[in-house]
Amino acid sequence: LSVTGIYCVPAAVGAWISNNTAPIFRRGTALAFFTVMVNSGGILSTWLFGALSAPPRYTSATVTLLIFQVAVFVMASATRIYLAMENKRKARLRAESREKGPETVVMGHMSTSAKAVVIPNDSIWFEYVL
Repeated sequence: LSVTGIYCVPAAVGAWISNNTAPIFRRGTALAFFTVMVNSGGILSTWLFGALSAPPRYTSATVTLLIFQVAVFVMASATRIYLAMENKRKARLRAESREKGPETVVMGHMSTSAKAVVIPNDSIWFEYVL
C-alpha cells in the first residue's frame, strides 16, 4: 500500500508547485528541487531497509520514516497557513490599490515572446492555490 500510494503524489505536487511559482526561472528551480527531494527519499529508504536497520522488524527504519512523516505533516500545515496569510495580505493590498485608483496598479511586465502579461508570485495580483 505504501509503494502504490506514494507514486501518485509527485505528479500532483509537481503540478501544485508549478501553479504556485512564477516567473519561469523560479518555477524551474522549484520543480528541480522537488525532483531532487522525491528521489532522495527513494535512496534513503533503500539504505534504511537495507544496511542501517536490522530485519525482520526494521525498527530504526520505521522510527525514522515516522519522524519524517510527522515532519512532512508539520511543514505542509505551516506552508498552508503561510500561503493563506499571503493570500489575505494580497487581497487587502488589492483592495487598497483599487481605492487609490487605477494609476497605482502594477500588473507585471509584458513577455517579449508571448506578448502576454507575466505576473510574478510577489505581485499582489498573484494568488496561491490552496
